[in-house]
Amino acid sequence: MELVVHRRETENIGRNWALVYGRRKVGKTFMLRRFYPWDYFALISRDGSIWIDGLDIEKFTDIDEFRRFLSKALKKRKKVVIDEFQRLPLNILEILATLHPSGTLILSGSSMKVLNTVLGKNSPLLGMLEEHFIDLIHPQDLLKELEMHDYLDYLPYLRDPWLIPMMKGNSILKDLYNVVVHTPFTIPSLIGEIFTEEDRKLTSTYEGIIESIGAMHGKASEISSILYHKGLISRDSPSAVAPYIKNLVKMGILKEIRISGKKSVIYRMKSPIFSVFYYLRDKYDLEIRIPSFEEAKENIMKIHSYCYEDFVANLMADIHNTYLSYSYEPEIDGIAVDRKGRPVFAIEVKHGNITQKEVSNFVDKTEKLGGKRVVVAKNRIEYEDVISLTPEDIKEIILSWKPIIK
Repeated sequence: MELVVHRRETENIGRNWALVYGRRKVGKTFMLRRFYPWDYFALISRDGSIWIDGLDIEKFTDIDEFRRFLSKALKKRKKVVIDEFQRLPLNILEILATLHPSGTLILSGSSMKVLNTVLGKNSPLLGMLEEHFIDLIHPQDLLKELEMHDYLDYLPYLRDPWLIPMMKGNSILKDLYNVVVHTPFTIPSLIGEIFTEEDRKLTSTYEGIIESIGAMHGKASEISSILYHKGLISRDSPSAVAPYIKNLVKMGILKEIRISGKKSVIYRMKSPIFSVFYYLRDKYDLEIRIPSFEEAKENIMKIHSYCYEDFVANLMADIHNTYLSYSYEPEIDGIAVDRKGRPVFAIEVKHGNITQKEVSNFVDKTEKLGGKRVVVAKNRIEYEDVISLTPEDIKEIILSWKPIIK
């Protein structure tokens, strides 16, 4: 599949000094290279060499020469992007701080060290940079370029730009299967690389948390118990995993889900493909054996339906500028509430068709909530006081959405 998506985030990165950060493979480098009007684009490689676009030379091999170039460029009010800047020596960042606010400097990076380097209390650049967290592609930006019948099946996954060339668009289940079986080490590496540059010892703990959530254990108490019995943490307590979970949320790996009527939260993958991968890895131990498509098809459908329903419920909450929470007793896909916690609507999402009986059960479960009732399914259904939406309706809603640029 070929798509070039113009991302709205570039519209918010102006002439001020800025930090652009987020996990790997969310499209930061492509976005800045393709859509940000830079004069010079520098990439800091792992070995310390500095590749540069916008000059006659291809790279700097001398760090002092690069420092002199930066100083001259910024003083001439040029726009300079430095990708993977956290690999630069600290003294270069200290020198950069003395040049503020000359020119435009955009620092981009992916690891936890990015946050510690720039936003830590001892950072020489603290307070000098706007912060721009780059997440998955905005649904509206993607949908403007996406022309296919089963768009809503693909939309949750194609927001992860590295998946775009890997999906054919003919069958979501086969595409998900092919991504998982042909990239068994890619997704763990995407997560692990965030932390390995800082402390390789932490990687197994983060991986343990991710694996637990992939197996649908979303409570901090469940996660800590699993990690304790694996010997990854020293005590079985939610507080023992809280700092790790906080970092995973901060870097866009995990998301918090509120529990309706309670102060507690559960955690789920932010990227749907991560959910699919770790769910199937838990079922089949993919590092040892790859199941056939027919063998895995039922479980792929289960996790895809979950990702689909989760995406649509969250999307509708975002469109209406509300917060989504979940209810277990009774079980409700989503309850959208305003800033004061008042229900705006309850939502039921089905990947396929929905029956009158299922809608009736949904109405009964939400009778005491207040607010509207919304049902999203492949078929439209008539039911009193229920708003019925199909994928085509959702498409029109997304395209006409006027979200706030964050």
